[in-house]
Parts: sequence; structure tokens; C-alpha cells
Amino acid sequence: MYVKNITKKDIKLNSFEGYVFSIPPGASWIWDKAGEHLLANIYRVESKGGKDIYGFDNGHGVPALKDTTEKEWVKEGKKLTEVKRFQIVAKMIPRNKLVIVAQQRGISTQRLTEYQLDNTIDVETIANDINELPVPDEIRFPQNLEDENHNS
Repeated sequence: MYVKNITKKDIKLNSFEGYVFSIPPGASWIWDKAGEHLLANIYRVESKGGKDIYGFDNGHGVPALKDTTEKEWVKEGKKLTEVKRFQIVAKMIPRNKLVIVAQQRGISTQRLTEYQLDNTIDVETIANDINELPVPDEIRFPQNLEDENHNS
């Protein structure tokens, strides 16, 4: 999904599906699921023209982030939204819940079994394993970007 940050500073989505997103000014690509969340829930347009049904200004104005097109993205230099893994603080999550998060985030089945069988593996180790996971390419890069690079 292509979005346009119309401010002069980065817009951050601090925690979504285990990732942190930083959207630079201008048009950029963002993982569809995160972009849809931002536009539908955080930077949604309340009404056209910033007016309510009676014609009064609702005070919301123009959102700082809006939907844009691939054409605009190409024109502005093909920027990607920066994506990092959300860093888990082990002390804030009970061990059994941390193991569930590890499974959701993609820790190997073998390592999950170790967590469950070996109670000497502390929460810090589990959190570090999760925090060190790479961000999957399908979240970091547009699917067609690789195809475009091979055709150039």
C-alpha cells in the first residue's frame, strides 16, 4: 500500500502486529495491513472538506497521512517505510504469555519446546530470542519491488 505523509517529520506507528513503523515525509510504501490500520483507525478522514453534516468545521482538518498511488511513489523516489521489530521488555510479560508471543512471532518449534521443557530458560532469554528475529521481507518490501529491479 502506498501512503503519503504530508508533514515534514516521520510519522510513527509504535506497535502493530509486533513491528514498529516509521513513515518518512512524502509518498512511501508500507505493509498493506499496517497502512490500512493507520488510514482506517488513526488518520481517517472524518468528513469531506473537514465539515460535519450541517456544514460546520469539525476541527479535524486534513489528516497527516493519506492514501496515494504507485505513480506518486515512483515520482517521489520510491521511499520505503522503515520497519523494525517491536522490542519486548521481558519483565512486563509473564513467562507463559511470553512463550505464546514467541510462537506467534515465529520462533522455531524446537526452541519453543525447549522453553516449555526447561524452566531454567529465563524470560530475558525468551524476549531476546523474539527481539532478535528479523523482519520478514514481505513486511519490509513491496512484493513488486524485486520484480521491478530485475526488469530495469
